[in-house]
Amino acid sequence: MNIAGQQTYAAGREVLWALLHDPVVLPHLLPGCQSLVATSTDQYHGAITIRIGQVMETLEGDLLLEPGAPPRSFSFHAEGRNPDGALRCRGRIALQAEGPDATTLTYEAEFETDGRPAQVSSRMHQTIAQSFARRSLEALQKQVDIRTRVYTTTTDRQPAPSTSLSMPAVERLVMRRRAVAVVVMALSLLLVRKRLDRRRARS
Repeated sequence: MNIAGQQTYAAGREVLWALLHDPVVLPHLLPGCQSLVATSTDQYHGAITIRIGQVMETLEGDLLLEPGAPPRSFSFHAEGRNPDGALRCRGRIALQAEGPDATTLTYEAEFETDGRPAQVSSRMHQTIAQSFARRSLEALQKQVDIRTRVYTTTTDRQPAPSTSLSMPAVERLVMRRRAVAVVVMALSLLLVRKRLDRRRARS
């Protein structure tokens, strides 16, 4: 089974290359990734959960990135297994610079399954693979936005509560501060008067 596609990002080729090879970012680019630990340079071991038909399959295995021509292209090989079957995938990703701040990512991949994951139809396999690729590209877009400082959350769309005080509130605050100041001054005068009375009594 083969899939292919592309997407253009508002970022330089070096930025995309760095994100795709960052051990911290990479787990966020793989939908359903449960864990991913680097075992050597460009090689990882982890677990991923994928819905195949009506079953959620958790597969454990390895991912290998093979730099072909940094930062233009690289190949990848992935294999995951569980007691009920296996999934293997290999492919290639190319990064084509469209300018200083634009890059088109092109991908192509082929995959095969054994055991229970192979029992669903080829059409279902195609749908699952395309959905996985689409979600990966969307996750990469979020990471690009974070890296280029244009990422916003949905809560940012709500108007921020005003922190300025209305005029009546300002007047009340000023009057309150004045009242506190008057009380402090009165207490200070009272203390001074008591001290003077004590000194007179001693003399």
